[in-house]
Amino acid sequence: MRTGILSSLTLWIAGSSWALGQAVPPVSLPVVSPPTFASTSVSDAGTSPAAPLVPTETASASAAAEPTVADPEPTCLPDPVPCQPCPPKQKKCPPGMVWASIDYILWWVEEAPIAIPLVTTGPPASLGILGNFGTRVIFGNEDLDYSVISGGRISLGVSNREHTLGLFGTVFMLEDKSATFTPTSNPEGLPLLARPFINAVTGLETSLISAAPGTASGGVNMGTDLFLWGAEANGVVQIYSDVMFSLDGLLGFQFLDLEEKLRMHSDFNLAPGNSQSFFGQTFSFPAAFQVHDAFHTKNYFYGGQVGVLTELRCNRFYSTFTARCGIGSTHQTLTINGTSRVAGNGQILSVPGGLLAVASNIGREDRNFFTVVPRGEVNVGYELTRWMRVYVGYTFIYWSSVIRPGMQLDRVVNLAQVPLSQFYGGEVDPIRPRSMFNPTDIWIQGVNFGLAVRY
Repeated sequence: MRTGILSSLTLWIAGSSWALGQAVPPVSLPVVSPPTFASTSVSDAGTSPAAPLVPTETASASAAAEPTVADPEPTCLPDPVPCQPCPPKQKKCPPGMVWASIDYILWWVEEAPIAIPLVTTGPPASLGILGNFGTRVIFGNEDLDYSVISGGRISLGVSNREHTLGLFGTVFMLEDKSATFTPTSNPEGLPLLARPFINAVTGLETSLISAAPGTASGGVNMGTDLFLWGAEANGVVQIYSDVMFSLDGLLGFQFLDLEEKLRMHSDFNLAPGNSQSFFGQTFSFPAAFQVHDAFHTKNYFYGGQVGVLTELRCNRFYSTFTARCGIGSTHQTLTINGTSRVAGNGQILSVPGGLLAVASNIGREDRNFFTVVPRGEVNVGYELTRWMRVYVGYTFIYWSSVIRPGMQLDRVVNLAQVPLSQFYGGEVDPIRPRSMFNPTDIWIQGVNFGLAVRY
């Protein structure tokens, strides 16, 4: 600017000798506010006004009046799972995403139904036969509660660069759960313990004595075992997403495996002066007997599934809800085994056949049933960091067709097939017990506590 001002003054002095009578505009130097002024230039043809000059101080002041403020360092809001595109003016989400979660689960499985009476007691004269005075059922005719079952669940997922498509898989497993009922008598045979059934020939109630005063002493051992696990794999497609809410569609495959066993075991030792038939022979005191029946059921579900996954976010808090329905087939297997054993007369003898599991129903049978398995899950959690979450949730699963061992029992027995009966080896007519195949439904529900990480 100083150079411009000196040049203008020099030209004004040099041109005053031949530009007489022409008015020269006054020159004012800027003091506080930057003025705009015109300058004249001299040429051989005459005078012409020059373009206005803007002093450097003026440009600096204008820049100071409208400062350029850098945008604050943006931070991406916590990504949902799977990751969604970031809002405008925020950092891009990672080019890819891998996430994993692990859950500790506490689930309840619907009680195991025991459809028939299995153990009775009462006064010694009642012999534990249903209908006799004082006889009462102490096991069976009710549902057996497994109580809470611990387990674990692991999930792993990935998404594409745009976070509009993804895949995830989940595997869960419950610990083996058992429930037992083991009453025993004292050496004198009290209390009376018996296993009731119906004589197929006479149609009358009768019983197998495990303990009775003056007859035998012993006990019964009734137990159930349960094992459940499952897996699924799903494709994920984004339907809608904004800063606070996302909705994804699911399409995939589901597998479930439910196995249960019902064990019915009785053992007794003869009292002095008593005898017992076994496999066509007679055994006397101090012979010891064991009778064992086992019903084992397996249910395998294979099916496709569709569903939705939603997530609602507010600051670091979030909640998710997943609903899906599996449609497919359940392969059901029923396996029945029975054995009887005696130690007496200087020998140990074991033969096939118990009481409710004998030649007419021992073996394996398989069937397939069309099945639906709807399930829902809700979680509420908190973002500890951008890559770590903790949450608590609830899961409900409904399985429309399974077989459970306590519903496959036929208590009508032809004694010609029971090794401990004096009629063993006779004519088997009617052929009972039969192999029962009674499907039912089941629900599984419970809570989970989880940790999820993302990269």
